[in-house]
Amino acid sequence: MSATTGDMPQITSSSYGSSSTAPMGLWPDSDLLEEAQAQWNPYARAHNALPAVLNLPTPQPTTDATMPNTTPRRLVQVFIADTDSNVPLESALLYKGEPQFTDSTDQELYFEIPVSALLGAHNEKRKGWLDKEATRKAGKDIFLEPAKIRDLKMVVVTIAAF
Repeated sequence: MSATTGDMPQITSSSYGSSSTAPMGLWPDSDLLEEAQAQWNPYARAHNALPAVLNLPTPQPTTDATMPNTTPRRLVQVFIADTDSNVPLESALLYKGEPQFTDSTDQELYFEIPVSALLGAHNEKRKGWLDKEATRKAGKDIFLEPAKIRDLKMVVVTIAAF
């Protein structure tokens, strides 16, 4: 069975963690920043020009040391939700996976989940929920249309990466 990109939910990633940049790791290059610094410190403009005067190399941002086209091993948890505001909150989460250790990409994780079966069961419930705005405009009860896979949102939360 093949799927086109139109048949995929919106897939996003999230992760727990933090990152930091070393103080003075990058030289400011903004004229506005220099002007603000000059107001507080008359020597700031000269200080920012110091690397050029002394022929020092300009600090470069650090890059990730992982090899390209490799997926790190990571502990992830996958969620799939119907984000339509007319869907009751208690029924909006279609899938909540268990945390799993994997080296699969987000797209590979998508194909491991029986999305069609989840969506079929969800659409049976969805037929009984009112489309609030359409009902208000029409003056009669208008029920939600069945959702399509592309209407869903899948979030892959990276708990830890190794």
